[in-house]
Amino acid sequence: MDREALEKRKKIVYEFICDDLYVPMKAKEIAMILQVSKEQREELHAVLDALLEEGKVELTQKGKYVKASGRFLTGVYTGNSRGFGFVTVEGEEEDIYIPEENTNGAMHMDTVSVAVNPQKTGKRREGRIIKIMTAEVWLLHDIFINKKLYFLLRIIHQSQYTDGSRGDIKIFLHIFRFGKR
Repeated sequence: MDREALEKRKKIVYEFICDDLYVPMKAKEIAMILQVSKEQREELHAVLDALLEEGKVELTQKGKYVKASGRFLTGVYTGNSRGFGFVTVEGEEEDIYIPEENTNGAMHMDTVSVAVNPQKTGKRREGRIIKIMTAEVWLLHDIFINKKLYFLLRIIHQSQYTDGSRGDIKIFLHIFRFGKR
């Protein structure tokens, strides 16, 4: 399915879910009502997954799709070297834990939009990053190859002033082994 068709189908499914007469349904029920054939159900799942990723719809504990309730917060992502991170939201006492699989490519100090999971699974609130609002500027500086290890040196500019000058430069070194981070 090409991008244009995906966007068109996302709009149709989203309008269906936003309808006043809509009641929460599973993917199979949505397929029956929208008359999606069994051969095209994978495409419907792709559309529903895309809507979930964008944060437009949510999945209930029973696996039913509902319109997102707008529980998105904006904050600054603090990444951890082990892959997970936390989002600090201004005005909130507690930060939000972001598991590694829910970082959506966010890097340390990015401003992000996060969807908070309604149920608390651990000590803190947990969420997933929906969108990266502003990203830090990453410049690839050099790649070093030493036997079986690859060293990737990246330079991050943490701030850029209104006059165009830059400050607070941090340098990160990532080590890759056989394509793994």
